[in-house]
Amino acid sequence: AQIHQSDYESAIRYVDSALCHQFPLGNLEKMREAYAALTEKLAVKIIRQASGWGALEVARRKSDPQELSLPIAFDFPPDSISVEQQKWLDLLNQGIFPDPDPAKAPGDWMIQPEWLRLLEKLPHKNWFSFLHEGVMRMEQFDRDGAARAWQDSIRLHPSCWAIRNLAALAQMQGRVKEALNYYDQALNLALAAGNLPVGLAMECLQSLCAEDRFQEALDVIRSLPEECRQADRIQIISGRIFLELGDLRAVEQVLQREYAVIREGETELTDLWADLWLRREADQTSQKMDRSHRHEILQKFPPPSSIDFRLF
Repeated sequence: AQIHQSDYESAIRYVDSALCHQFPLGNLEKMREAYAALTEKLAVKIIRQASGWGALEVARRKSDPQELSLPIAFDFPPDSISVEQQKWLDLLNQGIFPDPDPAKAPGDWMIQPEWLRLLEKLPHKNWFSFLHEGVMRMEQFDRDGAARAWQDSIRLHPSCWAIRNLAALAQMQGRVKEALNYYDQALNLALAAGNLPVGLAMECLQSLCAEDRFQEALDVIRSLPEECRQADRIQIISGRIFLELGDLRAVEQVLQREYAVIREGETELTDLWADLWLRREADQTSQKMDRSHRHEILQKFPPPSSIDFRLF
């Protein structure tokens, strides 16, 4: 809907007036002072212990005299530090970073510029530090720097994680052929290591489907371990691939499954259902039907509730 500037300004004045009526500025200032005083009081009781990221940030701030310390009400005890935070604590205190097995998942990420500066100062960098450095640079929109870091990581020790990141970056920049080549490398490396992330398989399949390379995508699915092949998201993608390749019976089997990962508002399954019936109707009537007829076909052949997550 279009909103005229005068209407917008009137609405803002009305909201401001309503807020000031409900919360006079004097009351707001008193509330601010009261809550500011609470930040300087120790917690009387810990209701739920948080993860160790808060304790890590406390340690980082204490190490830098220019940093502001957190109010004492924010109680992050050092014993909350776990394995995921310990590697960053070692970087902070000892200037070292782990060199784990590339076949294993890399764990959580940090993107604060302060941690990037610490990584850059490492006297001995490894594939893992370059992997994290690339992610940090990417989050700061330094795509060239991210690519160089991931390439350095691969040079020291190839990993599906760094290669996948190069694939995602290439795809983002419109270098489709290069992206598919990287995805193929990452997938083969993960398969050889026996630790294939479902997300990597999904991205590879989606990239192939976007280029209408459905037979190659089907070949990829057949190469996946059974557990990965049966994952909900992989099954949904396979339904689209089967439809494009004309295997309507296989599409029916995909649509008969129960899916636990679908979110409200997703339409992939209902779109697949509609396209399946569009194909059938076109074959039976010899009429040309395309995706513009989806609404019509869904009215004629309503999808079962088990796959219908549309919002009306």
